Amino acid sequence: MTQLLIVLFSVASVLASGSDLDLSRQATLLLQQGKQDEALSVLQTIHGSPQSESWALSQAVKVFYSKQRWPRFFGLSSYVRTQYSALGLADDVRLLEILALLRHCRNDDAIALVKVGLAQGSSSSRPRYEMLASLLEVAATAPDERPQDESSDPQAPRKMFASKHIWPVPVQAVPKLDPWKLERKIEPQCEKGASK
Repeated sequence: MTQLLIVLFSVASVLASGSDLDLSRQATLLLQQGKQDEALSVLQTIHGSPQSESWALSQAVKVFYSKQRWPRFFGLSSYVRTQYSALGLADDVRLLEILALLRHCRNDDAIALVKVGLAQGSSSSRPRYEMLASLLEVAATAPDERPQDESSDPQAPRKMFASKHIWPVPVQAVPKLDPWKLERKIEPQCEKGASK
């Protein structure tokens, strides 16, 4: 009886991974055709293995970035970085999140995330983080023409990056979250009329 259960479980795993492979191909084709909303619907159905699910979520992050759905982008990117950091996709997602933070004029937050990438990123991504760090260092030396409120401290990290996990959600709670429902609002800090 135990052997029969093991065989049935193995067959179910193979079928699930085959199904994920078909869904991944379908999503990739839809993305290549520019049908991002349809691709998102397919990506949401991929759940077979951590590798296939993390791939689907990272593809969704890219779609949310390109469609400028910022709360969905920031929510899902935080989830992927936290939940799947060991699978190698966290670097790509982190780098895209740095670019999004810069688009929102959140330079201090972007610098903080670059530092995390330098400390935790893969060795193959290190040159990209080093390049971003040097570019942000140059940008930080440019004169700041924005008026500073008396209460603002330009050296203080933003609240969302103050914790050691970069995200104010306890790491133990992350696996219980539904990544497709996450949103994290990031307020732009650009001057009015400035281009993003």
